[in-house]
Amino acid sequence: MLLRKTEIDHNLSAILCLPDGKRIIIRSCDGSFQVRDLETDTQIGEEWEDKDGGVGQIALSPDGKKVASGSLDGAVKLWNVDTGKVTKTWTGHTQWMHSVSWSPDGGRVVSGSYDKTFRVWDVESGKTILGPINTEFYVDAVCYSPDAKIIATGTITAHVAQLWDLETNKPIGTPLHHQKHVRSATFSADGKLVLTCCADNHIYTWDVSAIVKRAGLPSDTVSMDIFKFHFRGH
Repeated sequence: MLLRKTEIDHNLSAILCLPDGKRIIIRSCDGSFQVRDLETDTQIGEEWEDKDGGVGQIALSPDGKKVASGSLDGAVKLWNVDTGKVTKTWTGHTQWMHSVSWSPDGGRVVSGSYDKTFRVWDVESGKTILGPINTEFYVDAVCYSPDAKIIATGTITAHVAQLWDLETNKPIGTPLHHQKHVRSATFSADGKLVLTCCADNHIYTWDVSAIVKRAGLPSDTVSMDIFKFHFRGH
């Protein structure tokens, strides 16, 4: 059942639900943000201005106090939810920074860019602590696994996906084929499955352990702290 349909005078690109269950944050294609009241369908406070923004994903920190966003100029920005102000700006990507995701503990942010790389940032220092990792394709989506040992990325430039060993930057097993391009990827709560959303209107579910086993690697590899994967959906 459709509970409500609200017209917004903006070309929307992203939406977040805040932990209080009463407010949402929406991002428009012009880079601006609005905080809105779910019950009254009204805007709360002034718009957040991001002149270097544009279409892209936004991500809420685990504590619900910060928003990470990407920019057309390649910068990663952190916003204070209460003030609507930018508190940190990280530079390093050379093209549009399209996607972001927080680690479960809130200490790191992974960003994916159209410079065909992704990198992990330390929130406290603002320094890149992993990468840039070259994926050879535009990175349209990034996602941390629940245990923070795996990163999933997706792109719309082709029709397969691949697990990668971040210690060696080598592919694990054979590509995971899709009928059309991959729009997004996410992990199950226990981190054992990768689910991909494909443009053929199907959700594909992949067993990470089985892929690792077929590649001839130890079955406990997935749980080892020193072993990480990059999921490249394309």
